[in-house]
Amino acid sequence: MAASYPGSIKVFTSKTNVTDVIDASHPNTLQEEVLAIESVLGVNPNVSTTPSSVGSFQANSQTFATVNARLANIEIGVVADSHSQYLRKAADSQNTITPTANGNIGLIVKAKVGQTANLQEWRPSGSNTPTTYIDPNGALVSPISQDVDNASALLAFE
Repeated sequence: MAASYPGSIKVFTSKTNVTDVIDASHPNTLQEEVLAIESVLGVNPNVSTTPSSVGSFQANSQTFATVNARLANIEIGVVADSHSQYLRKAADSQNTITPTANGNIGLIVKAKVGQTANLQEWRPSGSNTPTTYIDPNGALVSPISQDVDNASALLAFE
């Protein structure tokens, strides 16, 4: 008998000890379903294929031989992506944001309507108090900007 999976999900009837007769077809059906699942998942679907940008991403394909093949295609798409409108991390060993085209903005941080938290903060090591930050309205607040504000206030006072 052929397995139901992946075309459908096999429905098994529960068996009761000492009441139901267990036939060889019962464990055989289970084995067929497990084999069908393993065939679709492939070997080690939890392990990345370590794709490179040399791979060929199948953007329009909706059917893959195994789940592993589908995941590998997604990984190739992420690594080999050449869409210039997207921001890409330069490398795993760096924390550098590099725009993919000269006309692209490197990073945009946009406040939510009614934003109350800072948009960005810089904190010294070992401290939770920001020394410099971008407030919810997008203004830079730092010791330098505060000194400039104080100096402007003093000049205006004189």
